[in-house]
Amino acid sequence: MAKVPPYTAMTMKWLRAQGFVAGVVEKWISRGATEEPWDPADGQKKPIMGFRKDFLGFIDIIAIDGTRTIGVQSTSGTMKMQHIKKIYANEHVDSWLNGGIRTIWLVTWTKKLVKRGGKARRWYPLVTEIKAGKTSIKPEKRVCPF
Repeated sequence: MAKVPPYTAMTMKWLRAQGFVAGVVEKWISRGATEEPWDPADGQKKPIMGFRKDFLGFIDIIAIDGTRTIGVQSTSGTMKMQHIKKIYANEHVDSWLNGGIRTIWLVTWTKKLVKRGGKARRWYPLVTEIKAGKTSIKPEKRVCPF
């Protein structure tokens, strides 16, 4: 099984490279986990139990610059439509969007070829801006800070 890349960490790095001040607001909720990840009696690993909880149910990161406050959800490119549906189904979206100069970005990550015909691939972000009642696709240039 392939290791899942840390989309939140990649998004944080990308936002900071764009000049935003950003912080992670999702948190890990532990369920039934113990202090020891392994059982000292038999040396067996215990499963880590828990889940991630987004701020307001749809925000992983809050980013600010001089004029905007942005609630950011980050994921893979294949999960884009599921996350758009999740955001629009959330009861707090209107409160967030109608509360001043705030917006929502869905940052999806896809691996693309660095140059045509080559083998090297890099992760690139695509920003979808979520607005009240509709979405606006705002693809970023193929510039990756890492």
